[in-house]
Amino acid sequence: MQRNGPGVDGHRRVGPTGPRVNGSEPSMEFPPDPVEAFSELSPEEGQPLAEVELFLRDDVRSWEPHPTGAVVGNIVFHGWQVRALPGRSLELPGRDAYLVKARYDVDFDPEMPGPRWAEAGFSFDVGDLIVIAALPTSVAGPEPARTYILTHDLDFALPDTGGPGGAGSRGDTGGSGGGTLARVPLPALTPDITVFGVGGRACRWRHRAVDGGEVRLGSHVGWFVLLAPTGCAEVHVSARAGYNLTEEAAMGMQPHAGGDEFTVRLPIPEVSEPSAPPSQGSTRQLAHGTAVTAEALRGSTETRMGFGVDVVGYSDRDALGREALQTRLDRLVRVVLGDIGFDLVGLEHQRNGDGMNVILPLDTDITRALPGLVNAMGSQLREDNERHDDRMRLRMACDVGTFKKGSNGYEGEAVLSFCRLLDSIPLRDALKAHEGAELGVLISQFLYGQVLTPGYPGLNREEFTRVTAVVKHYQADAWLYTSPNAGSAD
Repeated sequence: MQRNGPGVDGHRRVGPTGPRVNGSEPSMEFPPDPVEAFSELSPEEGQPLAEVELFLRDDVRSWEPHPTGAVVGNIVFHGWQVRALPGRSLELPGRDAYLVKARYDVDFDPEMPGPRWAEAGFSFDVGDLIVIAALPTSVAGPEPARTYILTHDLDFALPDTGGPGGAGSRGDTGGSGGGTLARVPLPALTPDITVFGVGGRACRWRHRAVDGGEVRLGSHVGWFVLLAPTGCAEVHVSARAGYNLTEEAAMGMQPHAGGDEFTVRLPIPEVSEPSAPPSQGSTRQLAHGTAVTAEALRGSTETRMGFGVDVVGYSDRDALGREALQTRLDRLVRVVLGDIGFDLVGLEHQRNGDGMNVILPLDTDITRALPGLVNAMGSQLREDNERHDDRMRLRMACDVGTFKKGSNGYEGEAVLSFCRLLDSIPLRDALKAHEGAELGVLISQFLYGQVLTPGYPGLNREEFTRVTAVVKHYQADAWLYTSPNAGSAD
């Protein structure tokens, strides 16, 4: 389902609000008692997933295959916050449900009058993805900040609302029925806002100016409930936008909007208790519960575990320092792989100066390889730094996915995925926040669920923090670990 679309040159970057460090918790969970969801903005919300330009164009030139015009503004779509809803209690056979918080910024040229209306929204590339509820729904007058609830009917309601779908009819005050899945905060709203597309595979919010005013610019928040087929790993999203101006402001031209696309990897619905560890041995069931058949294994595309590693601050060294780091990194990776039973010479790998990508063999037991890799990398890096004055710090990311050799390198989701994780803000910020740590590791949600959740030995779940890794056009949940400070007794 993944399909990366073209972006727009000259994106406006919005910096993160701060690093996510070990010990912090995700903004929304679903314990037996309802919680207030995403009440604080998280760092990943500051990372743009997509950007749609707003421009004026003379329609006489409409024959142009890629028309452009005078840019008057843009709408920036930030990282989604996605949590899986408890499927068992919702009784949705063949479907998984997700609560999504989406934030977008409406920006307009200050030299021009503001738009009469502007809208932002999303559409999905397949018809079996459905938006079944959204907030805000309809705002006809000024509204104070309110906290809504999400009921077991998968609808939003105010806590004091009775009748079908309201909290009053489902025991929101603490009965065993417990009709509330989450409390959803909305800031104060100004009119006029209308949502379109609920019940289909698109959702958009239109903001209209009232009483001769202008649409409120700046940040806006939308919530929606998404239904997806059970086992759907990721969704491809088209970012949509539109606007309209007065005839005087348009200067005889027509308003148009560009387009952009991104992919969001859905979190794997969590079970209430970890399942018992399967027997040790080669792990062939590597793709979200779908067994790899013998016929598939004979093809050129395989499902493999891989990892990427790169040096923090590599470009800050001079030429001799960079050359020395390359030599040390190459030796380090060889020794680490040797510690877990592999020889780098016999593995698929790519060097890129300050880093390396490595693909492990098809029959690798990931329940042993992942703990061995993380622990060996930490211990061998510590020993390497004890022998050198120039302290080397590393980022590492691991995932499982499809892999095959292409005509000009490697192809498939394995390398693409762990390279995205390696380049993500949470991993970079973790090592900025922990100057004493030598190693930062980000592992995929899938690897966490297959190795740490069942309780395989070698890694402590308590030392990993759930984060959202957002890279331009891609978003996925992952788990972050940073090594103890150098010299720590741990």
